[in-house]
Amino acid sequence: MSEKPKINRFDTRSDDPDIQPRLSPRTRNQLTAEHRAIHDGIVESVRQVNEMSNGALPGPFNAWMYLSPSLTQALDTLGVAIRTETAEVSIVLKEIAVCVVAAHRRCNVAFWAHSGIALRAGLSAEVLHDLKNRRTPAFEDLPGVSAADQSTVHRFVRSYLDEHRVSDDLYDELRQILGSDRAMVELVVVIGHYCTIAAQLNLLRVPAPGDEQPFLKPDDPNF
Repeated sequence: MSEKPKINRFDTRSDDPDIQPRLSPRTRNQLTAEHRAIHDGIVESVRQVNEMSNGALPGPFNAWMYLSPSLTQALDTLGVAIRTETAEVSIVLKEIAVCVVAAHRRCNVAFWAHSGIALRAGLSAEVLHDLKNRRTPAFEDLPGVSAADQSTVHRFVRSYLDEHRVSDDLYDELRQILGSDRAMVELVVVIGHYCTIAAQLNLLRVPAPGDEQPFLKPDDPNF
């Protein structure tokens, strides 16, 4: 009797053909020396990811290994910088923004990853459930960030995603909350980055780890 393959927390535990990734896994042994170095840097980075049981990296990282080493490195460097060089915006507000983008784009991986970060940052499961279902949550005051501040970020991101613009009044309201132009630009860059990441993950059909996907399949009438 053959042994069942081992699974880990980054594996997608489903045989559903409609959620299988479009790209074949690229294991570390299949990579060039340049790509292996980037692979190792991703594993050692602040993201806290590791290889799946098939030997490939999860999320968007396997796809990046199909690119030139210089572009792969640029994407990796940008991804880390988005996490570490946007400290003018509180993690709670950033994660609200990312989860709103992920829910709007129905991006399974992004919502799976960032809802977990948001929970650890203090957002409640109820708030995350509302964000997932594109409802306006009943935000609660958290240390250093009020419910009103959270609501403003939510309205700002929703306005952009729904209308492709934000009003001067809403922009100025959020600018006053964040306290500087630098913080505003940081948040805008975070929003744009995860719009791009969602496109990569959805178009290449990268599933979230675990037994279930946060969002329904596109052929479901409730998608």
